[in-house]
Amino acid sequence: MIYSSMTHSDMDFLIKNSSKRFNNPDCFKIEVLYLSLGMTRCLDGISWQNFTNTKLRIEFNNLVENRNGIAHGRGRFNRLQALKRWKTMVEAFAPRFEEKVSQRIIAVTGQRPAW
Repeated sequence: MIYSSMTHSDMDFLIKNSSKRFNNPDCFKIEVLYLSLGMTRCLDGISWQNFTNTKLRIEFNNLVENRNGIAHGRGRFNRLQALKRWKTMVEAFAPRFEEKVSQRIIAVTGQRPAW
């Protein structure tokens, strides 16, 4: 397992940036979480037409930041266009990420997940 080779300092860093802080899972925190499946930089390579991986990371973090602001009373005015763009992004991202996770599970277990 990946944890067996971690130093005490590495484990403290992991806990500080994951289980104690996952209320707003930005791209970094998602990648830390998926390390437990052996998926280093799990968001790498996810892109689609006119939406690069860099753009995905920026827009995903913007969405999380906006959600956090709204949840804590510091909400910003969001145009309907931005909300629609985020909705489209999530709809395009979800099946791609699910397939990437499924492929990792298949590689480890030899079986496709039953979800």
